[in-house]
Amino acid sequence: MKKGLLVIFTALLFVSCFAQNLYAATNNQLNRVVVTFSPLVIKNINCTNQLFNLFVELSKNKTKLSETIEDSGMLWSISQNYCGIQISFSSSKSLEELFTIVSMLLEKSFALSDKLLENQNNNNVKAIDRLYLFAVKPDAVAFKSNPVTIRFFDYLGKEVPDFYSKLFQKNEANEADNGDDSLLTDKKDLTDVIAKYCDFYKKCAETCSVRPNIQPVSKPILAKLLIWDNLTPDTFISASLVKNKLIFDGENNQNSGIELINTGNGMALVVFCETEKNSLYAQHLLMNKRIDAAVSGIGPKEWEAWNTKLLEVMRNDRRDFNKKAMFDAWNKHWSGKGFEAIPAKSDFKKPNYQKEVNIFATQSDHAFYLSPDTYPAIYACNDEDFKDGSNVAVCLEAKSNIINGIEKHVGSSLPISVPITINRKRPDRITLSFYSPEAKIPAHLSRIKSSVADFLYSKFKVTDLKQSIKIGIAGISSIPAYQLQGLLSLGWPTTKANAKIRVANISDLYDFVKNTSSNEKILKLRWENLASSPQDKAYILSVLACNNLTIDSWFGEDNK
Repeated sequence: MKKGLLVIFTALLFVSCFAQNLYAATNNQLNRVVVTFSPLVIKNINCTNQLFNLFVELSKNKTKLSETIEDSGMLWSISQNYCGIQISFSSSKSLEELFTIVSMLLEKSFALSDKLLENQNNNNVKAIDRLYLFAVKPDAVAFKSNPVTIRFFDYLGKEVPDFYSKLFQKNEANEADNGDDSLLTDKKDLTDVIAKYCDFYKKCAETCSVRPNIQPVSKPILAKLLIWDNLTPDTFISASLVKNKLIFDGENNQNSGIELINTGNGMALVVFCETEKNSLYAQHLLMNKRIDAAVSGIGPKEWEAWNTKLLEVMRNDRRDFNKKAMFDAWNKHWSGKGFEAIPAKSDFKKPNYQKEVNIFATQSDHAFYLSPDTYPAIYACNDEDFKDGSNVAVCLEAKSNIINGIEKHVGSSLPISVPITINRKRPDRITLSFYSPEAKIPAHLSRIKSSVADFLYSKFKVTDLKQSIKIGIAGISSIPAYQLQGLLSLGWPTTKANAKIRVANISDLYDFVKNTSSNEKILKLRWENLASSPQDKAYILSVLACNNLTIDSWFGEDNK
């Protein structure tokens, strides 16, 4: 591993390949070409590591190309992380000669890269590889435009952005008379191979689905993304300090991680874990607590020490022309600003915003969260179209005299500040429904629980609800289903139960509307109308939960 800014900034692993011309290297009399590749995303998976392995294999093979590179005395290195790949080429030869050799290498490597689409290997995919797509913006350089860039630097480490045009002007007079168009051919070849790579990236992008949060994972992936909208010394140093605090202040294991990712014109700090479904809400609370503590807990002294250290590293690394070339190329590839002249100081920048990402194996896992092995059974549903608070329903089933008593009690003395809707279609069942902002769900449910339990004890001497009454609790909201389930269980704590779940069949679902008609077509229409209302959805789910039934979707073929 090489130390310095490039390692700190991109955590890149260097693989040094051909090394000759020691005099030129020692005296930095080297021209440089740096090629930067954005992450390669195929079928929603970051496959950059596979592309990197192709380059490494190419460097190991003894071919005419490797002999040409070795004979040229060219130095080159390749580096990779979750943000992409960089290949640096250095030589005492002129830029004209250097880019000709680079073109040969890129052309050869492209022939191998193009096979990745056919031979993509999804074995041992890491959680972070599945999460990369969520960090980048839709129009980011990482995904759509200019995914591969090439930059030229002279022996003083200064970029030569107009290298091509100057070269043509220099040779135009001499070459015009004899018709020598070899330089034009070389330029065209290099431009073509970069264009091929860009087209290749676009083909890979076309394999990505519009629902990347549905992937074949064995365990759900929970992630929180902290987003900085710009890439500057301020934001980079701030993000790196937050990352450092999260690493050393938290308990990490093989199923969790933290990665800093370039996003096109900013950065995303990705905090993630793979966990069992029944642990999602606890992990969600823990993750938010850690992140809030890391961001808000940075004091002036801690920032000053970290800031001073990294700014000094940046300044020192710019004195190394090779590091400077790669660092400059990296920042320009990712639209960084302010790195040309390292500032004397910088200010701490909090993330512009945060967002949560959940990856499940099916859409049903995103939409529904049922805990049938608890008492009460709790069913939560995510409905992204329902943006305004939550609808909650509590279904109670017992002997008719108990249900009659509950109905009278609720109608006269329930201590809750929101309107209660009572549904009593059967003598042995009652559902209590209410609307509530998510934050107040636990308080409202807790009051209902205490009031009903106190009434049953005082009127019927019921000391153990589980022995006398079946209870199902459900809610529907735009927040993730597992979060809603967590809020519901905070309001009405559960105990373990040995209930068995089964998928509701047609007759189970039509039971909600069967008293209106016997015509199947009409029943279907009435079911769809009923299941289009958030309040009715909550009612349906509470009844299903009460009877340990589940559904995969509201209008899927299995549920019609």
